[in-house]
Amino acid sequence: MLSKEFVITAPFLILWFDWAFFHRSLSDLWKANGKLHISLWLTSIAPLLIIWSLRDAYASAGLGVAYNTTWWQYAITQPSVITQYLRLVVWPDQLVMDPGWPWRLSLWASAPEWLPFLMMIGGLIYLACRIPTLGFVALAWIVILSPTSSIVKIVDNYFEHRMYMPLAFISLLFVIGVRALFIWAMKQDHHPNITNWLIRLRTMLLVGIISSLAIATNLRNQVYATSEGFWTDNLQKYPDSFRPRSLLALSLLARGESIAAAEHAARLVRSFPDFAGSYSTFGLCLMSLGEYQDAAIMFRKAIEIDPSNALNMTHLGEALLVSDPPQSIPILELSARMQPNHALTQYTLGKAYFAVEKNVQKAREHLFHALELPGPKTGCLELLGDIASSEGRFAQAVEYYSLAIEDKTRAAALASKLEAAKRNLKDL
Repeated sequence: MLSKEFVITAPFLILWFDWAFFHRSLSDLWKANGKLHISLWLTSIAPLLIIWSLRDAYASAGLGVAYNTTWWQYAITQPSVITQYLRLVVWPDQLVMDPGWPWRLSLWASAPEWLPFLMMIGGLIYLACRIPTLGFVALAWIVILSPTSSIVKIVDNYFEHRMYMPLAFISLLFVIGVRALFIWAMKQDHHPNITNWLIRLRTMLLVGIISSLAIATNLRNQVYATSEGFWTDNLQKYPDSFRPRSLLALSLLARGESIAAAEHAARLVRSFPDFAGSYSTFGLCLMSLGEYQDAAIMFRKAIEIDPSNALNMTHLGEALLVSDPPQSIPILELSARMQPNHALTQYTLGKAYFAVEKNVQKAREHLFHALELPGPKTGCLELLGDIASSEGRFAQAVEYYSLAIEDKTRAAALASKLEAAKRNLKDL
């Protein structure tokens, strides 16, 4: 019961399964397995208590959070989402991580989607009442899907991987249907040649399905080979999705393709002018291109939209450290108060104190704090080496540079500083 949150539906499914397949009478079911079912229902308390005790962590991950929308708007969006899930089960041609599924904000406007969906669910409930065994297989998938596709708001209204468990029941229903069809066909009074043809057809169908799934899986794995390819595939299918374009821009930026990244970030600003992430992503791209003044403008706009995002303040401080150094320290101090245990913020503030105010004591204080936090250490060690060199403490500078040079990405630049510190130490 503690493996995944959706397992909270297990007690109901097991009770339903017991009724559908073994005990049609509730009194018989109670006599046979009443204590078992009570025990299973009681185990549901544990995951509920865990979710409640970790509610802040779940909220930060998106549970119960859907910005600028209500629970009923989430609910009326789900029929279109589930319909798309089912379509992809039949023909998986548009598989993506994030399609940027549009929210349905009006009950009346979304009626063409939720009315047929409710009719389908009603039909499956009728089937479950008339033929309980078949109805269980046909309807259980929606029960498993219900925690993420009902009225509980989640920041992402659409995620295809939510179907991986419900898909088992849909696949089973397909297998049962095909098997029943062939059994019926084989029982008919056929000419022997027709019977042999049906046997060959069954084999061909099985081989065809397995081969198709294997080829589709291989092609999909090729998409997953690189992050750039993954997000590019997403954008080819859904070009107006925010997150894939933002993550593609950041991925290109990490590879040093700043111009290509900036092109995607600029499109984000045009397409999503109300998203703080559009401006922060563009700001990072502009900083990588050396446009620090324009980058500061982008970060200020991002902070205007989302004042609670301390990371944007840190990036604003980074941009101001080059374009307007005196203004960087107050911004970075505010960011450090908002997120005191963030390594980049502590490093950047230490760098600002040393570069702007020549305040070595405060610079060291923040750099040592950054070294205690999770994250890259190279920048802090290099800057501590620079501070030690500026004070004539070349032995310590050599020590810091030697530790920092282990990062291969900065090896060339650090090697020259290390050699200079060694020469100065030798001269002493």
